[in-house]
Amino acid sequence: MAQDSVSVDRWKYIGGSDIAAVMGISPFKTRWELLQEKAQLIDPAPPFTTKYIDYGNTMEPLIRNYVSYEYKMAFEEGKHYLTFGENGDMVRIHTDGENDENRTILEIKTTSQIHEKLEDYKTYLVQLLFYMFMTGYENGILAVYDRPDNFSVEFDHKRLHVYEIQLSDYEELVKDIKKAVIHFLNDLEKVRSNPFLTQEDLLPADMEALASRLAEIKEQEEKFKAITEEKKLIEEKLAELMTENDTKTMDAFGWKMTMISGKAGEKKVVQEFDTESFKVSHPRLWKKFIKETEKTVGGRKVSIKLTRLSNEN
Repeated sequence: MAQDSVSVDRWKYIGGSDIAAVMGISPFKTRWELLQEKAQLIDPAPPFTTKYIDYGNTMEPLIRNYVSYEYKMAFEEGKHYLTFGENGDMVRIHTDGENDENRTILEIKTTSQIHEKLEDYKTYLVQLLFYMFMTGYENGILAVYDRPDNFSVEFDHKRLHVYEIQLSDYEELVKDIKKAVIHFLNDLEKVRSNPFLTQEDLLPADMEALASRLAEIKEQEEKFKAITEEKKLIEEKLAELMTENDTKTMDAFGWKMTMISGKAGEKKVVQEFDTESFKVSHPRLWKKFIKETEKTVGGRKVSIKLTRLSNEN
């Protein structure tokens, strides 16, 4: 593929790698960030290379060759510029492999995040399904290679997890993808027409109302947390003064205030996850890094029980 289709003119098209962000499930870029990039309001991240990308580029042909051999079908990279929707928006498709005879698309990923179920690879799945319905291929293969810690480029078939996909099995998800792309392209046109739009301006009225109310509740929740912390501090101080004055209960300001004695916690040895070792050593084997630690459990701070007094005289 020419360089302009990879980086320089990337803002012109929706590509397969954009689909996760379009659907709001990308861990790397938000939908709003992608909208601003495509509208050329912010500069996209410059083309870059990392050891992860380099590794994926190195392993891709090895994985493609292996899948081709195992499935007895030759896969070759595919490059397409297609139109999408009623407005004829351009979409760029660059597949890791295609076999026209068997109507099959191959998508290859190298990662250290290995899951048991296909559904846990949703960011990969939506990209593959997008390629499939755009090209009209009914079948798909997702090949996920478990990247070794030492980045060994010696292909190990035991590290390869292969999932066979039929487009007909994902009708609802395909509808969601199409709907998300249409919505994104409509919002993109709005942002291009009016660069001063905010993210909130693009929300449907019902979503905006709910989001606004949720934000209000969250602010109230934060205030409640602060009040709760203040209440705890006041309880402790009042309990100290009541203890000094040998008072267990008192009536004040319409409330009966009863001091409940605290309880000292007991020392226990518990197991907890050693996060630092996990980060430094073997991230995929974190369950092995457990250390014993002494913690105080079962304690209870002194508190004040308030009972509303009767208004009867």
